[in-house]
Amino acid sequence: MFKQKIIVLILCLIGISCQKKNQTIEEFGKSVFQTYKTDITEQKEFYLNKSELKKVLKKYGQTDFNNDRIKEYIDFTIEKQEEHIDLAKYDVEIAFNEFKWNSSKIDSITYDIIFPKPGKDSIISWPNSKTIELNDLKENFVTKIYVFGNDNDKNIRMELHSVVYVNEEFKLHENRPKFEYMNE
Repeated sequence: MFKQKIIVLILCLIGISCQKKNQTIEEFGKSVFQTYKTDITEQKEFYLNKSELKKVLKKYGQTDFNNDRIKEYIDFTIEKQEEHIDLAKYDVEIAFNEFKWNSSKIDSITYDIIFPKPGKDSIISWPNSKTIELNDLKENFVTKIYVFGNDNDKNIRMELHSVVYVNEEFKLHENRPKFEYMNE
């Protein structure tokens, strides 16, 4: 009897650990920042692929994927990803060569949740955005993420624009991460 209870307990724990956990905004921001410390080419996985891009476009009302203009937009967006990664390498190697990436750490992550609307978007800014349950949102949204880090000498802010939520994951859409040194 005891052995059966142990087996049931182990199976329950395995089942719980195998359940897909929704990615959080903070986890996504941390992952993108970490690629600058490890391997910047890994950023490719953070960008939308063609099928995800089509899914996002469909969510925003696009239905005609045979339209030449839409095909061109999708191809152009996917082509730009390599350029973004190359420019991100430039950011690290040239523009931010004074920043010690390997010894850097994240201080905080903040984010705004944006509901695109005709005219003026609806925005839930930090800190109110941290109280929103993403699973409860029925509207389409994107987010803008700010990751604040330091290398014990300099402070830096990474900004991620137009991050979309698709297939229970966050993905970069068109823009590469932008960086700026923060005033001391």
